[in-house]
Amino acid sequence: MKLSKYSLFIGLLWLVAGVVITASATIRVSLLTCGPGEPVYTLEGHSALRLQFDDGRDVTVNWGLFDFADPGFEWKFAKGRTDYLCGACPTIAFLNEYRYSGRSVVEQPINLSPEQAELLVNLVEQNLQPENVKYRYRYLSDNCATRPLNIIEQAIKLSGDTLRFLSPADGGKETTFRRELRQYHVENQLYQLFIDIALGRDVDRPITDRQRAFAPLYLSRLIERGQIVDPASGQASPLTVGEPVTLVAEASGCRSSEPSAWVVVAPVLVWALATCFWQIKRKRVCRWSNALFFLLYGVLGVMVAMLMFWSEQEATGANRNLLWLNPLLLIVPLLIWWRKCQKIMKWAMAVFALATFMFIFNYMFSSATSIFVSLMALAELLMAFSYYWVAERTDLTSTTSSSSKR
Repeated sequence: MKLSKYSLFIGLLWLVAGVVITASATIRVSLLTCGPGEPVYTLEGHSALRLQFDDGRDVTVNWGLFDFADPGFEWKFAKGRTDYLCGACPTIAFLNEYRYSGRSVVEQPINLSPEQAELLVNLVEQNLQPENVKYRYRYLSDNCATRPLNIIEQAIKLSGDTLRFLSPADGGKETTFRRELRQYHVENQLYQLFIDIALGRDVDRPITDRQRAFAPLYLSRLIERGQIVDPASGQASPLTVGEPVTLVAEASGCRSSEPSAWVVVAPVLVWALATCFWQIKRKRVCRWSNALFFLLYGVLGVMVAMLMFWSEQEATGANRNLLWLNPLLLIVPLLIWWRKCQKIMKWAMAVFALATFMFIFNYMFSSATSIFVSLMALAELLMAFSYYWVAERTDLTSTTSSSSKR
């Protein structure tokens, strides 16, 4: 959600903050889970906490506020320095926003004691202090889902109890962040292709059931298996009470179908196959095709390298895609026109082909690598190998010279 639409959230909460907790107040706490929408940053859903008081006050607290209009927002996001805000507003305003956008909102009441509910509201008020309202957003570890969960757990711990979760129905089958992301991006293959290229090996390590709750849609399932345990007696009570209630139904057509990743990958693969066939059949290098192809891949390589070495975004380090998306690919469009550089080009292509083959051989059949990434790497292998094959069998310097005389 955009801060520009919710800039009054914090102020609205502080209008009631002074009387949020009273000795006789009954506080009902619920987790609100919002369904995915059309923007890619909503595909995993959204979470918020609803606080209801016996005097009629009804406030929703939200850790997902940001502002696209913030100067340099895209630059900050690329560098991993995006700050999100915690804010609050009347629940009716929160629900109306999702009703307007056509996204569903489901409520799950949390089974907290009066003491635990008061402790939770105290923690929320601390989050809304001016010095605490801003936090450094982390896509996989510190976001709008992990913050409410941490608040609930802290309140339970402060009361002397502990929070535990029963094993999932699948028995805790091993998974990774990348696998989790893919299930939320089934209808957004282009976005997942970007993630598969941009994120490194850290997203392929096994994660715990608790870590899967980085996604709000999974958090709603996780808390259904939660239990509040009294360490003294060992007695456990469910974390949620009653059945989930749909406050806002999803509107039809709120999520438009996105183009398949094939619209990008198929033309690139056909381009590489056609160039490879033409070069081997005619024993000549198609310089324009190679220059444009490796310019595209080189630019992608610069982006991957910047994310890996320069960005603070989590999980962008140790990116194996640098084997085939390398900034050095940019030497091709620069040197391919120079006759004196043809020997350098030949051996450079051999290196590019070998590095890409190593990537495909090691990772093509790995669950960490999608079929689309593998095919894009295969396209580069075809281009580099066919160039080397032609260069090894012909004198590119004389070919260029004779071509220019004609």
